[in-house]
Amino acid sequence: MSSFDFVALENIEYDASIDLYRAAPTDLKARYAIEVRDIAGATCLSCREVEPAMIFRRVVRVGVGTAATDAGLDDVIRYMQSRGERFAIPLAAGARPAALPG
Repeated sequence: MSSFDFVALENIEYDASIDLYRAAPTDLKARYAIEVRDIAGATCLSCREVEPAMIFRRVVRVGVGTAATDAGLDDVIRYMQSRGERFAIPLAAGARPAALPG
């Protein structure tokens, strides 16, 4: 897979994830603390009390578009931990730097 294909495919997931959160009605956003936060080139999706965490509390685009840094990952993790619930940071094989997914 070319780097263009990788970024294009990751952008599809990103766009779909963001649309899901933005489409939530205002009352549900307030009740479940539904939030989208961009941090260090990644996007944090958080939602209180809804499972599974892999879908409703995760970070997308880590290492996509721009290479992830230790400081940026620390910021992302700190933010997600501040939500007080389990979360996931799935990494794609093409994420940068190359050692990140490993």
